Amino acid sequence: MEKRSLTLVNGSHSLQPITIIVGNFGSGKTEVSVNFSLAVKAGAPDEEVTIVDMDMVNPYFRCREAASPMEEKGIKVIYPKGEYTWADLPIILPEVKGLLIRKGHRLILDVGGDDVGAKGLASLSDHLSKNECEVLFVLNPNRPFTGNAAGTMKIMREISGVSGLPINGFIVNTHLIDETTPETIITGARTATNISKESGVPIKFATVMNGILAKMDAKEIGSPVLPLKRLLLPPWKKTGNFSTLKI
Repeated sequence: MEKRSLTLVNGSHSLQPITIIVGNFGSGKTEVSVNFSLAVKAGAPDEEVTIVDMDMVNPYFRCREAASPMEEKGIKVIYPKGEYTWADLPIILPEVKGLLIRKGHRLILDVGGDDVGAKGLASLSDHLSKNECEVLFVLNPNRPFTGNAAGTMKIMREISGVSGLPINGFIVNTHLIDETTPETIITGARTATNISKESGVPIKFATVMNGILAKMDAKEIGSPVLPLKRLLLPPWKKTGNFSTLKI
């Protein structure tokens, strides 16, 4: 597959054929995965883009909830169908291994939180070419255990130990849900920079909700920025079926 970059605010991100997105519970990993997939597809509409929902941990936020609007944009969404759609089970579909082997398409794996969710990767490690994939850790400095380098590195070691794959970079996703402000983003970016320096893991890019990004100077974040549109809501905020979501 031809190499290309994803255009971001104040920079870009070099894409690999396979992107594996991991992160601890509550980091916003799945929202990032969905928005990342949409941005990848928007940057090259003729390119085949597939996202695999491998989240076995969080029953509330799974990329399968945004399946319909992603499919409307031409993204193939892989997740267990029928009675297993909402099951909290370690289901790895056979077609996933086939996707890992096949060339000529862009593949994104949204992997469930912490080392528990990363167990699914272990069964796929033999099929992953480490020269053609990267593992990105969604870092939210406002979440428990990832507010400093020691806690973050512990979680990364656990994920890598279970999955057998090294983590290649950070996606900084600082948020406090509805209480997020520009100051929240800037403070989180500084903390993430310190964590990056101590851990030796580079920051690939940051993510910021569109409404917040419009109120600040993105250059203050210090890294390229992927703007986010909130597409996933907790059950208590939903007004209808997930298939009614619009992008």
